[in-house]
Amino acid sequence: MNGRARTRLLLVCLGVLAPITMAAGAVPAAAASSSAVCFHQWTDTLSPGATTTPQRAAFSSHGETGVIQCSGTVRGLQVTGQGTFGEEGYVEGSCSSGTGHALFSFTLPTSGGAQHFQFPVTFTFGAGLGQTSSDVFPGVFAVRPVKGDCLTTPVSEIAVSRFGMLQS
Repeated sequence: MNGRARTRLLLVCLGVLAPITMAAGAVPAAAASSSAVCFHQWTDTLSPGATTTPQRAAFSSHGETGVIQCSGTVRGLQVTGQGTFGEEGYVEGSCSSGTGHALFSFTLPTSGGAQHFQFPVTFTFGAGLGQTSSDVFPGVFAVRPVKGDCLTTPVSEIAVSRFGMLQS
């Protein structure tokens, strides 16, 4: 992702996350043990590949193969560097829109040692952009095909960039 595309993605993400952030601010700070803003990138494989015809497909990053960078605290500990991220789940839809469920799994280095997280999320997408719903880690994401073009060849691999707010 080039600099201009990343800047546009971050601006879109900030616009979508602003209302979430304001709502989270209504919770007393003492009640929150995690408050971190995160950006992460990874690649998923899809089986069967996505096409113009709606269908159900499984996806996976095949472990914590992506990177996640967070600023803030998790479980009351300061995040100290880049972590690892992965997901698996299913999507129902086509290349242009759909919904799905995923199991996020990630590990972050902190001032108290590595902290591992794993929890389910739901998502919706359309036209290369989407939104993830979760009480713990809401966010927005951008998707681009890596293998396949959807018109003549099913999309069997995608690159995902996501901006989210980890809160609890």
